[in-house]
Formats: sequence, C-alpha cells, structure tokens
Amino acid sequence: NLPDEFWESRPSLRHIRQAAHSRTRSADAVLTAVLARISVQIPPEITLPPIVGGKASLNLLIGIIATSGGGKSTSNDVAKDLVPIDRMDVVADVPPGSGEGITELFFEMVPEENHEGKMRKVKRQTKRGALIYLDEGQALAEMGNRKGATLLPTLRSAWSGAVIGQSNATVETHRVLKAHTYRLSIIIGFQLEYAAPLIADAAGGTPQRFVFASAIDPNLPDTPPDWPGEIGIDIPALTPDGTTIEFDDDIRNEIWQTARAITKGEHTPDPLDSHADLVKMKVAAILAVLEGRWNVDTDDWALAGHIMRTSTAVRSWVVSQARATEQRREDAFARKLAN
Repeated sequence: NLPDEFWESRPSLRHIRQAAHSRTRSADAVLTAVLARISVQIPPEITLPPIVGGKASLNLLIGIIATSGGGKSTSNDVAKDLVPIDRMDVVADVPPGSGEGITELFFEMVPEENHEGKMRKVKRQTKRGALIYLDEGQALAEMGNRKGATLLPTLRSAWSGAVIGQSNATVETHRVLKAHTYRLSIIIGFQLEYAAPLIADAAGGTPQRFVFASAIDPNLPDTPPDWPGEIGIDIPALTPDGTTIEFDDDIRNEIWQTARAITKGEHTPDPLDSHADLVKMKVAAILAVLEGRWNVDTDDWALAGHIMRTSTAVRSWVVSQARATEQRREDAFARKLAN
C-alpha cells in the first residue's frame, strides 16, 4: 500500500484517502479510479511530450485487485461520488463489450444534409472521452481469448492513443478514431486468481500498461472519518503550447537516460516493466492536473514513483499467490498419485 508520506503530501490526496476511509474502502483503490476519472476529462489532443519516441496519450488502464467481495466495485463507486462526470462529450461507467464496441462508444448516427440538400443519417464521432468499468477481470480474459477477438489489441492501441476502429464499407459499420482524437480510460476489478493470467501475458504487452492497486487497506482507522464531499477538478483550458504537458528538465533527463541505456543494450528491464516510465509519466501528469497545472514538477514525479512502486508490489503479490496456488495443486496431485 501507499505510505503515509504519500497521502500527507497534498490536501487533495488527504481528501481522497478520507473519502475512501469514510466508506471503509481502500484508499489506493479509490485513488487509481479517481485518476482514471480525471484522465477522461482531459482534452484528447493534450499529450505527453515526445521525450522518447513520439508523443503519447494520457489514456489509462487501471486494475483493482481483491478477493471475492473485497471492495472492487464499491471502490469505484466512491471514486464516482468524488469525481462525478456529467458531460455530453464523455460517456462514463459503461462495460467494454468487444474491441469494435469500444470504438462504437464514440460514434452516433446523426442527421446531416448531403450535397443535394437532402437529410440523411451518417455516423460521426460525437464523444471525446469514454470511461469503461468492468467488475470482473475474468470476463476480460474470456472475451480476450475468443477466436478473432479484438478487445485486448484494441485496449493496447487505445492506451497509446493510436488509431483504432474498422474501415468497413457500410456507413453503419465504418468506425475509425484517429490518433489523439479520443480519451479512453478503463478500470477493471480483478479477483486475485483472475489477475494472474493477465499478468502472465507479458509477451502480449497488456499487463505492462496497467496501474495496479490493492483493495486491501490495512491502514483503515478504527472509526470512520466524515465524508469530505466531492473533490473539485479544475482542468485548465490550455497547456503552455496548446497541446503538450510540460515536464521539468531533471525529469526529462532521467527518462532520456533510462531509454538511452536500454537502446544501447546496457540495460534490459523486466519484460513487465517495459512501459514503466511511460505509465509513470501518465500518472505524474494526471496528478499535476489534479492540482490545476499542465506542468509536471519533481514532486509530481516523486508521487508517481510511489504509485508505480506500489503497483509493482501488487503485481508481484498476484504472481506469488498464483505460484503458491499452482504449487498446492501440484502437491495435491502428487499425493493423489501416491495413494
């Protein structure tokens, strides 16, 4: 879990922890859901700077890990009360469906006058943001494993803000979202045993893109604090250059040096950490936006580091629990053969 020094560093973070604890939920889990809810309200054309490679999206993938009935969906409910989303250009708290269904969330059939002056219905992008919530990670695994399924590839592309959709011939099925014209964040509640298969898919590239949080919180107080109310999100109108979030020079240099060592073959990261700095940049940027800023400073970067280390610890916990479960199964099978 995130340490006290993290929560005590800013009034906004204390506010989120108090809200979570007032409803007997994990502060970590509520925080990650709040970050996703802030993300989808940031204009999609605003991106991370191209320190390494090209510019990158602020789209987020969040995984909340718990045992059955351990507070996955209710942590998301607390985040909804903290950060309500009531915008015509954002669709919030909807299930994912298929990869095609994700793209479809952004489109509607709208009346439009053609060159002959006649009205007809055409498919147009009418939404700029979408927040998807899935209560059971098992369903994600099942949907992703279907033959020809596009869900997981779509999630990976959408996380990067890349082009997603299908260039079909008919008006009804043609749906293409251009790069950085949409904001998409996803919150998935995983039971412990169903998170392991996703994390095992390092080769597929999905788990590297997630921020994980535990729905277990050993730091709950003995008595619930008062509900602090909604947390105001004052998203600034424009970044300094109109499109790019700024990062302090020390942070840019750290990111560049890490990428340089990897590119030169001097450092080989854990496959599950192959996108670690980019995920950290996303988290740091959203923490800055929570404070009403478009520039990421060293404090934002340090707080994002806490979140990333905690995410890695949760991921390692899931892997160790999966190995222990597998070992128990093997031991039970060996005992059965021996008898």
